[in-house]
Amino acid sequence: MPSVGRAPELFERIPFSVSRETIRGFFNDIPATYDWINILMTGGLDRYWRKKAARLAARNAGRLWLDICAGTGRMSVSLSREAKAPTILVALDFCSPMLRLFEAPSGNCSIHRCLGDVGFMPFPDDCFDLVTVSFATRNLHTSRENLVRCFNEIRRVLKPGGRFMNLETSQPSPLLIRRFFHWFIRASVHLIGSIVSGSSFPYQYLASSIQTFYTPEMLSELLGEAGFQDVTFLPMTFGVVAAHLSWKR
Repeated sequence: MPSVGRAPELFERIPFSVSRETIRGFFNDIPATYDWINILMTGGLDRYWRKKAARLAARNAGRLWLDICAGTGRMSVSLSREAKAPTILVALDFCSPMLRLFEAPSGNCSIHRCLGDVGFMPFPDDCFDLVTVSFATRNLHTSRENLVRCFNEIRRVLKPGGRFMNLETSQPSPLLIRRFFHWFIRASVHLIGSIVSGSSFPYQYLASSIQTFYTPEMLSELLGEAGFQDVTFLPMTFGVVAAHLSWKR
């Protein structure tokens, strides 16, 4: 897994001026088609990305886990399959229609759904051994300051020595691949999302947020700014996605 290098200059990257309530409204409108659209847009690769990140995150990760922005529970399910001993996983999301579609599997991992906001989580300090978030960090980036504040809140609920796994779309390093990736996002995401869900603006926002999000080096610096240590990242599928792993010391 590559170690963190010095990032290029950090700059403000906000695709739309949207509030948390606006984003909540997006997800209230699209829960029934959300998973199918993700599968269509990624050709099923989102399953592979979650499985790989879950395996990396869950390795010797203690017994109390938190999956934030859990949505319909696809990352929570991937994590549960990696539990080698009895484990409790809390699946947190701020959108009740998404959580209502959550189907928890049986096995070593007991999953408990929780309605709440990552910016103000209803948990004590130093609580969880592992915290994960998948494909939702862009939605926390209503501003650079808000994203750092959310990372600080995640760090607060982690036990000392606990780990944080962040799985998100990223920016491929080779310029040609990055341009092709951005062209594909412009050509497909808004169109597919609008047709399947019947809702246009959420997928216009999604397409823009993917194209303007941070490089893996930039996101590593933000994690360090929030107090995480030993930040590493793993690019996947030519760098269109990156899994960041960091620790609370």
